[in-house]
Amino acid sequence: MNMLKQSRISLRGLACVITLIMAGGCGSSSEPRSQVSGSVSVNGEALTGGTVLFMAEEGQGASATLTSDGLYSLNCPPGRYHVAVCPPARPDPLVATNADISAYEKLNKKIPTIYQDVGTSGIIAEVKLGQNSFDIQLKK
Repeated sequence: MNMLKQSRISLRGLACVITLIMAGGCGSSSEPRSQVSGSVSVNGEALTGGTVLFMAEEGQGASATLTSDGLYSLNCPPGRYHVAVCPPARPDPLVATNADISAYEKLNKKIPTIYQDVGTSGIIAEVKLGQNSFDIQLKK
């Protein structure tokens, strides 16, 4: 892989991490919270790693790490959210095995770039007070 392509991948990953950090601190603890759970799939196949990000236009956000079954669960205030699905963080090459890096690269290729940004994914979730189910189906 050439350096320019690696730089683009690294910048996309960095942007996703920054967004996740910002989402983690948003929202007041006194606000009513809702639980959102669901699954994430790509072309009908469960996505086995990564992060789901919900971001409201007001700046509130929440995120959840996907399980190996492609499931997630998060808490957030009721409202309208733009949703993104981000790949997991790249393994540290100093401590990761070749298998770890290979698994990351395979998973990273499964998530189309368009879905990795709340501004381009086109996925909207309307979260109501209480329990919510929201399955995310990505297409390549």
